[in-house]
Amino acid sequence: MRTSKLAEAMNYLDDDLLLASETYDNKGGHDVRQAWMKRVGIGLAASVAIVIVIFGAVNLKQDSNLKSDWIALEDVKQIPDVEKVTDLTIASDNDAYSFESVKIASGEMVILNTGVVLEEDEESTFLGHFTGDDICYTVGYICDGAYTEVQNSVTDEDYSGGVSADQAGEVCWCVLNTSSSEVIMDGSIRIAANDLVFRDYGEGFITLNEACTLVIDASAAVLNSSIQSVYLYDYDTKQETEIGNSTKITCKVSEPGVYVIYAVTKDGEVVNLKNYVTIETETGEGSGITTLHFKRN
Repeated sequence: MRTSKLAEAMNYLDDDLLLASETYDNKGGHDVRQAWMKRVGIGLAASVAIVIVIFGAVNLKQDSNLKSDWIALEDVKQIPDVEKVTDLTIASDNDAYSFESVKIASGEMVILNTGVVLEEDEESTFLGHFTGDDICYTVGYICDGAYTEVQNSVTDEDYSGGVSADQAGEVCWCVLNTSSSEVIMDGSIRIAANDLVFRDYGEGFITLNEACTLVIDASAAVLNSSIQSVYLYDYDTKQETEIGNSTKITCKVSEPGVYVIYAVTKDGEVVNLKNYVTIETETGEGSGITTLHFKRN
């Protein structure tokens, strides 16, 4: 349709040249120039109008790709690298809102909606696992129509973060794929009452997919003489267990889940120990131990 319109405009100009040539023989040069310039002016105006219509249609299509029920179009345009927005409703599954195999194209931002209003002093926690040839993404959230970026240029396969509410409001987590290729996301969103652990830690969760042994060496984070206790907090059961009172501790965890490991010093300081934990998992009877190390920020 666009090509035919432009061709029609060009043919119109060709007809003008022919008319000008014929008129020249009959009326003389001055009248020819006036007639020709008048027709050419009309033709150029028509061509410009066609171009404006084409670009307007392109902009309308781009705008339709950015529309969301949770954030205004003009606010979406202020977020860097967003080419498409997808609203995704997540259903509840035993107090967790799980999602699997969510495909996110390059430049696409997925908004995860649970339909839950976060009450004052409650926390929403996002847990995500990402796969793809080129993993790079930005995590943020929308509350009452306002977007807040939490972390950008994330390249880790696993991500965890939490946001607590100062007042009631609906929170939607957002994931923007800033890589050059598609990524696939699995994970869950959990809603729970806020407490000291969650307020202090944000991204300090550890996700365990099987029974394992945690080997903790926190000597680089805190002095051994200053530690009062070290705790393991089970996010799923909301149970807190004291596992020692030194910088070097070995602890067996029998159930998969989401955990926080932290130390409380004699001065009352709370120290997240996620970056000082090594996970040892049994690979099978008689096959030894596989050791996995967390990245240290």
